[in-house]
Amino acid sequence: MGQNQKSQSKTGKGAVKNILVVDNHPVMLKFMSRLLEKRGYRVRTAEDGLSALELLKKDVPQVIITDLIMPNIDGEKLCRIVRGMAELERTYIIILSSIASDEDLNLGRMGANAAIAKGPFDAMGRHVIDVLQRLDRDITHETTGRIFGLQDAIREEITRELLSSKRHIEVILTNISEGVLELTMEGRIVYANASATRLIGIPEEELLGRQFAQVFPADGQTAVQALLDPAGILPRTTPRDAPLAMDNKQVAVMVLPVQQKDRRSFIVIMNNVSELMQLRHRDKQARQG
Repeated sequence: MGQNQKSQSKTGKGAVKNILVVDNHPVMLKFMSRLLEKRGYRVRTAEDGLSALELLKKDVPQVIITDLIMPNIDGEKLCRIVRGMAELERTYIIILSSIASDEDLNLGRMGANAAIAKGPFDAMGRHVIDVLQRLDRDITHETTGRIFGLQDAIREEITRELLSSKRHIEVILTNISEGVLELTMEGRIVYANASATRLIGIPEEELLGRQFAQVFPADGQTAVQALLDPAGILPRTTPRDAPLAMDNKQVAVMVLPVQQKDRRSFIVIMNNVSELMQLRHRDKQARQG
C-alpha cells in the first residue's frame, strides 16, 4: 500500500481508546492529558519523536497527535516512520501545530490524516475533541485531509521566521556532499541528511533512532564509541591515515559537540575518502618502488 493510501486509513471498528500525544512543551502535554483523560481516553505522552518511537515499540495507539517542530526527530519525520511500520498502518495521525496553517503543509506527503492549528486552549481543545468524536462515529471522510482551527490559529511572526530559517538550513544540508548526522548524547541518530543516508546505505526512516556505532561493522564499533566519548577534547576526528571502514568504503568522521540550553548532542560530519586513500596508497607504493 502506498504512502498516500496509508494516510487515508481508519482506526478500525470501535471507539478510540488509546492515544499517544507527542509535543516538546510540558504545558501542552499536561493540557492534552487532562483534556483527553477527562473524556475517558487512555493517554500516553512523549516529548519528541525519538521518545515516541520507544513507546511505539511497546504499544500500538489508535491515534497519534503530534507537533511538527520538535528536537530529536520532528513530527514530519515521525509520521513517515510510522507509515513505514506495518503494525501502525491503521493508526490515525493528527498534526497539532502552530504551523498547521502553513501554505506548504502537505498532509498526504508526510502520511498524516488531519491537522489542527494550535490556538487558545479552549478553542484548540474543542477541535481535538471534535475530530476524535468523528473518528468514534467512523466518519473519517469528514476529517481526513482537513486542517481544523485555522480561524483560531496563533501565527506569530517569530514562528514564521523560525520556519523559514529551518527551510533554508534544510536546503543547504540536503545539497552538500558531506554526510551530516545529529546524535543524542547516547549516540542515537535523530537527523540524517541525504548524503549521509546514501553513504551509509540505509533509508532515513530506518536510520533514525539507531545507534550510530551500529551502522559500522562490529570490529570498528569500538573506535566509533571512542569518538563519541563526551570526556576529553572535542571536536574529535578519525586519524588522517586511518579512516573507518564501512562496507567497501573508507569514511572519515568528525564529531562536534552541540549545547542548546539544557540539551546536549553531537553533530557528525562524514566523508567518503576511499578514492583519496587509494591515491595515497598508490603514491606510497610508487615512492617505495
